Amino acid sequence: MLLRRITQHVKDQNWFAVFIDFFIVVIGVFIGIQVANWNESLTKRAEEKAIITQLNDEFTEIESALNKQIEVRKGYIEDLGLFVAAIEDKSKTADEKIAKRAIHASRSTGRLPAKSAAFLQLRSSGNLAQLSDIELQKALTRYHNLLDRDSYIFDLLIDLVNEQWTSNPYVDYDTNENLKNLTASVDMAVTNKDGPHLNSIRNYDFEGLRQFETKYETILQLHKFLLNADEKYLTYVNKVKAIISEREN
Repeated sequence: MLLRRITQHVKDQNWFAVFIDFFIVVIGVFIGIQVANWNESLTKRAEEKAIITQLNDEFTEIESALNKQIEVRKGYIEDLGLFVAAIEDKSKTADEKIAKRAIHASRSTGRLPAKSAAFLQLRSSGNLAQLSDIELQKALTRYHNLLDRDSYIFDLLIDLVNEQWTSNPYVDYDTNENLKNLTASVDMAVTNKDGPHLNSIRNYDFEGLRQFETKYETILQLHKFLLNADEKYLTYVNKVKAIISEREN
């Protein structure tokens, strides 16, 4: 219809009418493009908001787990430190509770913090730019890079813990109790230091355990390294949450 009208105006040499028709076409195209862009922008904002919500939920859980992990790892370090000191001093013996706590700590590793499923999906699909906040991108990337960097230390701790547990003849464990929880050496212990988990250690030979001094010391140092790492992770977790909070406000 419009094309036919323009053609007729040209034939009639009604140039003013041709100009009006042309102007209407240009305005229509412009409005159509703007509406399309506006709809696309709304869609992107909605998608980003959904991602931000998921990130906030994930990092709230990560923060809670990290705070608990830090508390538990500090307990491991305290108990192993006292135990190693007693082993190194040939004139001392360790308090029974401390010894049992340390033996338990020597077969525990804690856990590496969780990664963000939302971030991993964005990174693997090459869509990290969906997050418009550059500082948020940097904080998320830094957090995950730290995890990747330190994972080999955690693997070393797992190997050493399993090695000393399986090769240590100086601790009598309740086999039935341990069969119920075969992942005890790689799981996070309860925060109650004198809880029922210590009952799985029926008895131990303190003098014999002196032969494992180097391994206990190494496990202690690895826990110290991972505690320092956990505190760094928590810094970036808090940064991610702070940026998200600022955006929401």
